Amino acid sequence: LHQALDSHPEVKAPRALAGIVSVGGFTARPADADDVLSEAFRLRFRAFADAGHLDLSHWPGGLMRDRFDELAMQFVARDAAGELVGTVRLALPEAGLPVRSLFAFTPLNLPRERVGEIGRLAIDPRWRNRRAPLVAMVRAILDHGAAQGLTHFYAFVPARAVRSYRALGYSTWELPCTPPTPEMLRNRVPMAPYFATQDPRVIVFTHQPPEDA
Repeated sequence: LHQALDSHPEVKAPRALAGIVSVGGFTARPADADDVLSEAFRLRFRAFADAGHLDLSHWPGGLMRDRFDELAMQFVARDAAGELVGTVRLALPEAGLPVRSLFAFTPLNLPRERVGEIGRLAIDPRWRNRRAPLVAMVRAILDHGAAQGLTHFYAFVPARAVRSYRALGYSTWELPCTPPTPEMLRNRVPMAPYFATQDPRVIVFTHQPPEDA
């Protein structure tokens, strides 16, 4: 998915209603119906499975979802024809943050209710060379989170994509991590190929609109 960050640098996300953002013919918004959620979970599975990032024995039925999805906010991106092209989730602090169960690091010195997590970002393979769907989804999730009182957002991304994410125009930085605990290693098993090949890092986004927004 990091390829989308490195292409089409001219795309810029306009200001929009919190949680609804249109960029370059793609619109990202919260998913608010069961059929939309199933469609998003299926796309998520297909994107991660096609990339070889999953232990498929842990994801029956062609849907990629976990316990954090029950209380997370799900977002989808669609093209001008209404076709689903991407999905991402916002994990909320009251439900616990997935990153804390996977990585060992010193958490931000902020009130718990101020910090969420961006995760499970997936884009249909046909659109991975386009930056616009990614920009729309990240912008929508940050705007929606800010409207809910969140100021900082964890995410874990492939090491090679850390620098590229700064191209979105937001303040981001990487958090140092120590080796994972045995429990964290067990939690990684469903995505073992991802952790084995992508060298993921924990980064933090802040909701600071780019100067050209």
